[in-house]
Amino acid sequence: MEFFKQKGPLSRHFTCTVVYVLLVYTGGARELRPILEPLGLWFDVWIWTFGMAALITADIVYDLLLLNGFTGVWRWIHGPADEAELEQRRRRILFGNEDYPVSKGAANAAMLVMLAAIVVSFVWFAFLA
Repeated sequence: MEFFKQKGPLSRHFTCTVVYVLLVYTGGARELRPILEPLGLWFDVWIWTFGMAALITADIVYDLLLLNGFTGVWRWIHGPADEAELEQRRRRILFGNEDYPVSKGAANAAMLVMLAAIVVSFVWFAFLA
């Protein structure tokens, strides 16, 4: 259980993804839609849900790109950074400074699963609920 007490970008991504999925699924879209649509507020809820998904997705994608060696994108978004700073960020993603580090493959798989969960939740909320 000590692994789950570690703090870093990967645990933050996991927490954000779980919160988003819970908010989307427990939001009661089937009950809210008939009430909010006549008032013209359903579009606002849809935009909020999309915006939250976009922010979480962007954060995960930036770390995924950095972890896989696409440092040009990272520098383009976050400004100039030297290799030592990028390597330190990679180590934080993989919990390299902690007692229980994660392999690069496991981190990639976890981030891809989180991205899939966000996309599936948004599609369910926007089109199927």
